[in-house]
Amino acid sequence: MIPTQKIFLVCLPGSGKSTFGKQLTSKLGLTFIDLDSEIEKRESATIANVFASKGESYFRGIENKILKEIAQQPIPMVVATGGGTPCYFDAMSWMNAHGNTIYLNVEIDELVVRLTTNQLGTRPLFKDLNKNQLHTKLNTMLVEREMYYNKSQFQITKDMGMDEVIMMLSQ
Repeated sequence: MIPTQKIFLVCLPGSGKSTFGKQLTSKLGLTFIDLDSEIEKRESATIANVFASKGESYFRGIENKILKEIAQQPIPMVVATGGGTPCYFDAMSWMNAHGNTIYLNVEIDELVVRLTTNQLGTRPLFKDLNKNQLHTKLNTMLVEREMYYNKSQFQITKDMGMDEVIMMLSQ
């Protein structure tokens, strides 16, 4: 049995929060929620358009507000957060207090491959970057964000299987 009914996934963009979250919810019988998708629904705009029209400060505020609204729902869930979600408004501490947090630790080289394969232009922080610039940007982001990610209660790497993750969460 998982000790909490709220699981928050944190990591850099492209780490596979949505893919992993859907697999985890399938195994555990929980609801999957993608925070970016919820923001897009409520704002009636893509994340890129919210960034472009209202700016990052607005986006971070609405992101935090929607995170807390979603997590207050009385249903068991796995939430795929945005890559920057834990870094603003003390969200990492809040998520740790309201559920389990999992840091999906993926190597930068793997992220570059994933992101350059999947429409880089839809991600506002990476728009118009080539592979080398993307690598540099991701390294910079990791340096800035890893102190938040490392506050996660659990950390998983690519060599861990789903059964191992579920056992880790159950302890």
